[in-house]
Amino acid sequence: MVAPLPFLFCLGLLSYQAPMDRVNLIYSMLCYFAWG
Repeated sequence: MVAPLPFLFCLGLLSYQAPMDRVNLIYSMLCYFAWG
């Protein structure tokens, strides 16, 4: 299991950039699958 640091980093990016972009949504999905 990976440390929650990348997950927190992804959450930080998502909260920094509002989820307007489709790329951001895909990135969040990748982060979710990579962490879980």
